Amino acid sequence: MHIPELRASVPVTGAAEGQLNGEARPGGVIGLPAGNEFFTAPHLDHGPDCIAVIDANLMWRYANHAWVPVVGFGPEELVGKPAGVIDHPIETGGSATHLQELHARPGATERFRLCVQHRDGTARWLDVAAVNCLSDPEVAGFVITARDVTSQTLAEGQLRRDEGKYRALV
Repeated sequence: MHIPELRASVPVTGAAEGQLNGEARPGGVIGLPAGNEFFTAPHLDHGPDCIAVIDANLMWRYANHAWVPVVGFGPEELVGKPAGVIDHPIETGGSATHLQELHARPGATERFRLCVQHRDGTARWLDVAAVNCLSDPEVAGFVITARDVTSQTLAEGQLRRDEGKYRALV
């Protein structure tokens, strides 16, 4: 299965030749310049949080391996793709809209809940924190951390439905 194209109605432009072609860069990190030791640290691939860098053109530049169980795609499949490639069809604007709003605020953080689509077609809910690090030459992008909160989101929905049923009885 291949990753579908961006569904949001947000313009996405290309990046400089060779930056986002998915080739391994010197230093072993796909899509990032050589010498960026932070992104080569082993703790990034073994922690529970999904971490990514999305560039100014809203393209994936880095993804750790924590994305695999959440969306079913590995870093090599995400790097070079549009930011919204994993957004679930129920999202209107999705991740690209949040990042575009954050673009004008250097150093700012945006927190939001996002529904993404796993490779198997199921919906997954993520709590996302995006930090605008575009002006930092070491990063030159939005640093994304996300955690799967699907179980919590489904439980909250069930609780609201149960409360509605209870109120209808009373």
